[in-house]
Amino acid sequence: MQQRVSALLDSTAQAERNAILSTLDKPAAALITRFDALGFTDMADQKLTDNLYFLELVKKATMAAPVAPLGVVTNEEGKRQPVPGKPILTEHGWHVPG
Repeated sequence: MQQRVSALLDSTAQAERNAILSTLDKPAAALITRFDALGFTDMADQKLTDNLYFLELVKKATMAAPVAPLGVVTNEEGKRQPVPGKPILTEHGWHVPG
């Protein structure tokens, strides 16, 4: 019975791993591929690329939006973009950073 439960947990973890891998962008997939090729392992001697926490960390790191230290404005197309370090004319008037 314990072996069956263990197999279920392994198949559940495998399904979670596959779900995470299917949502990765190209830079994340390249990073995972590189770590897999180098054979890195975690402290439990599990392949790092099988570690769900590591996969989520890579996903967050490669999909994170760039930091906008001066804020964000919406351009004329309705897309949000970082504020440049100079005055910018928006539909609501001039935005002067600082």
